[in-house]
Amino acid sequence: MSSCTERILAQSKDAGAVSRCISVAGLPQSSLPTACAMLVGLGSDECAWRPEDFVDSIKFSVQIDDEFLLALIRSECSLNTRFKTLVQGVPCFIGKASQLLEQAAATLGLFGIDVGGTIGVVDCNIGGIGGSCGEIASCISYSFRRKEFMFFSCTEHDIVTLNGMRLKSSMGQQAVKNGDVCSVGSRVFMFIRLDE
Repeated sequence: MSSCTERILAQSKDAGAVSRCISVAGLPQSSLPTACAMLVGLGSDECAWRPEDFVDSIKFSVQIDDEFLLALIRSECSLNTRFKTLVQGVPCFIGKASQLLEQAAATLGLFGIDVGGTIGVVDCNIGGIGGSCGEIASCISYSFRRKEFMFFSCTEHDIVTLNGMRLKSSMGQQAVKNGDVCSVGSRVFMFIRLDE
């Protein structure tokens, strides 16, 4: 058990070098690793995103009292400004890691449990409230032909938006540009391209 744990922890420390996303909240600008894009969380007041609208859109898929859910979402919105992650590689799948996966990773001391980090199949874990979206709700990719980043929803049911327009998987990929406001589940963030 002891040697197995040591191997897992050693592998998780190396995983930081190959993770798709690294949470950089609170890190000084001079120590940031290279990346192709940054996702910066926005407070709901900065982007006219209303928790009440989000609760209305998911209340039929989540079996929680509306008032309790609204209180959770408001609390979650206050955490948006802590979400700051570097996208180091594409495609980058964004979603909410399961509570079981987050607990297992925390127990084992694995890399990536911070909000915005890579954990399991989720390249960028939005963290927060369980049920706000699936593990693979959306994706940021890069089109070499068009020389631009693309953003799309991986499902029909998760709440994924680009500049206030709800995206569904049937809509395909949408170009995402510097300064665009995106949301995945209850996480609202600005997309910043770093290679321009």
